[in-house]
Parts: sequence; C-alpha cells; structure tokens
Amino acid sequence: MEDGGGPERFSKIASGREPQSPDFEPDGTWYSMVAVRGVLYAVEPNHGELDAISPFGEIRRVADISATQGHIVPTAVAYHGNFFVGNLNTFPIQDGSSKILKVSTSGRVKTVVTGVTTVLGVAFDCEGYMYILENTGNPFPTPYTGKVLRVTDDGLEEIATGLFLPTAMIFGPEGALYVSNVGFGPPGLETQNLVLRRGGDDAVPKTMGMVRIRSWSHPRSQSGHSCNSQMPTS
Repeated sequence: MEDGGGPERFSKIASGREPQSPDFEPDGTWYSMVAVRGVLYAVEPNHGELDAISPFGEIRRVADISATQGHIVPTAVAYHGNFFVGNLNTFPIQDGSSKILKVSTSGRVKTVVTGVTTVLGVAFDCEGYMYILENTGNPFPTPYTGKVLRVTDDGLEEIATGLFLPTAMIFGPEGALYVSNVGFGPPGLETQNLVLRRGGDDAVPKTMGMVRIRSWSHPRSQSGHSCNSQMPTS
C-alpha cells in the first residue's frame, strides 16, 4: 500500500511468459501465497509452479511442480519448515486423486499425503498437525460436500463436513481455524467466514446449517503438553 492508503503494484509475476498453445491463460492463475522471512512464495496452478518474490520485486522459481507431477493444478501452499502444496487436479473430479507435496527451499518435491480430493487449503496448528481443506466431492463442484481434514498418525480425520464450496482456511493467533465458506456458487450467495474452535474430549459435535463440526482437540493434549495456540514461526 502507498502512504496515502492506495494500492501499489509490487511485482508483475507474469512478465516474460511465452504463451504455449493451447494455453488459454499464459499470465497464470495465481491462487495462494505465504510469507516466509520477508519473502513471498506464490503458487500458480496453470503452469504448476512455486515462485519466490523478494522484497525488491525480484522473482525466481522455487519448483516446477509440473516437471515431476504433470498437470495436477497445485493451488494451496503453507510453510512449516518446508513448503507444503496441495492440488485441485483436473475435471471431472476423481475422489482421492489429489495429494499434498512437500517442497524444499531448494525445489525438491516429495509426496507426503495421498487420498484427498480438490485441495484448496493447507494449514498447520500450533503443535504441527496438518489440516487440509477439500473443496468438493463428486465429478463436478457440488455444494455441501467440502471438508476440513486433519492428518494424524492414524490417517485422515474429519474435522468438519458439509461445507459449501470452501476456498481457503487459516489458523488465527488464538488457535481457531478460519474457513472461507461459499467461496463461489450461484448468484446471490455471500461468502461465509466460519470459525472452528477446538472442544474438549467430552464436547458434542456441533452443526452450523449443513456444516457438521466434530469435537476436536490436540491428540497430544493428554500428555501434558501445553499448546499456546500460536501459528508456527517462519
């Protein structure tokens, strides 16, 4: 932002791109971004890449995800020691065809989670557990099929179900998980900002319209570990 409060262009990420037929969006479709030690890291689904943008607007490619994974449409990125990238994949949707990739700062790509669907969000809680936002199930986008999943030692755990085409999520400094619900859909609908808070082991599942939120707490909470509900430092 400029001193007067107006927007100012920081960097033109798309400059220098050469269209490749039949590439209908040569400038890219930048979707997700995270800041790490003063540098911005952005994911571009169309070409399948993770790029770094310095405070001076200089751009460099961290990883060409498409080179090893093909056209999987990477969409979401989070940082937790390494970058963790989730992918939407192509249509029609095939349940369980998406994944989470771990991308090192040197650009090495490794699959760490499989069996997820249409990933549009990745986040970590204060104990380092990964959460995954699934946008939809079925062959094409379908309301009330979105989910929030947690990755545990035993596999994937459903935290919330029945979401209406959610498109983003992030942990707040107080430890609550904020989800952008109704990220897109028919005309006339407004985006909902859902706040998911942890409950004790004896808490009952809650409902918010069609959304069902199960009781969830930290798997390690019984060990005496005190979680300060802060996001991981980068």
